[in-house]
Amino acid sequence: MGIIPAGINTPQIIVDVAKLQQNIDRVAHRVASQGLKLRPHAKTHKMHEIAERQMNAGAAGLTVATVGEALAFALHGVAKIFIAYPLWVNESQAERIMELMRRAKAAGVDGIGAVYGCGSEEELRKAGADRLVSDADALRELLCPGVPAPRGFFLSMEGPDGCGKTTQANLLEKSLRQMGFE
Repeated sequence: MGIIPAGINTPQIIVDVAKLQQNIDRVAHRVASQGLKLRPHAKTHKMHEIAERQMNAGAAGLTVATVGEALAFALHGVAKIFIAYPLWVNESQAERIMELMRRAKAAGVDGIGAVYGCGSEEELRKAGADRLVSDADALRELLCPGVPAPRGFFLSMEGPDGCGKTTQANLLEKSLRQMGFE
């Protein structure tokens, strides 16, 4: 696609749909052949039409960067969304998260501590949350159902001062020690 077709004013998005689909299928096949699930990051396209192709090719969900992106894809029918960056939640952002929870079947975030204070358990359930995680064992079971606890792993908790990282880290440490981790 090195030559711009006549009559096209730039900038304009031009997609070779056959090549796009070939790439989506190739990646989906490669991941599935390894027994893994694909959750592609939508930051490069931010287009619900491409997300639909990825989901139809077997993606387990989408990865996004912001609550706004997550909500946009949820409004177009993507049911499982992972926000790959910590959230710094204010009142406006909390409202968008509640809307996302009403629209998406499952949503996760990278920074556990960053969503601390988003709402009470009752508020989150009223907004449509069907599962809330309060300790490391529950998080492991949610992410890897039926899989025994690993003997070691790395977690990163990010967020601004005062968002609850220390509280969450202390709860996580307590749970991990109860599970036999040192």
